[in-house]
Amino acid sequence: MAQWGGVLDANVIDFDEYVPLCMIHGTEDNVVPFDSGYCYSSLPLPIFPYMYGSYAIADHLSDLGIEDYEFHPFEGERHDFYISDNGDLIMEKFDQCFNIARDFLYNHLDTHSTSGVSHYETDNVRIYPNPASDILIVEQRGEEKIVDITLCDMQGRIVKESNASPVSLDRLPSGVYVVHVKDSDGRRFTQKVVVK
Repeated sequence: MAQWGGVLDANVIDFDEYVPLCMIHGTEDNVVPFDSGYCYSSLPLPIFPYMYGSYAIADHLSDLGIEDYEFHPFEGERHDFYISDNGDLIMEKFDQCFNIARDFLYNHLDTHSTSGVSHYETDNVRIYPNPASDILIVEQRGEEKIVDITLCDMQGRIVKESNASPVSLDRLPSGVYVVHVKDSDGRRFTQKVVVK
């Protein structure tokens, strides 16, 4: 995940060691160049390094034949454009960047497991909708009954507990959560979900 970032040499990114990349960059960034150039380009002399920004990186990835990346240019925006001149968050712009990052991470994380948690793959449990907004439905298709549903944030803190579906997501902040389901046979199922 790169927000208005860059590299000293685009060639450090190669096909064999590539990991999925998401880039967010304002086209008028004069701190880290959107394409390529010296950092802090508004200064009269180039005293900071020459860098390759998101546009140049995306171009390099395309040349390598890499397709698993996202590039989100923000036309006319500067460096750290969701922060105002007095240091306050500009919520509309922040939400846009947050949603891009959330969706990218959700699509690239293992959505059927969490480290240290036992899980099983089964057609007997279905968790939907995903992404969710108001409620989360946990559907048991076998003879077993669901006895426990727990939602945890990405730090492992419990944010919701229920013994029945649907689960209300009222007042739950947007983000990625892990749903832990336990059935009457003691079996467990985990799945990541996005709350909008």
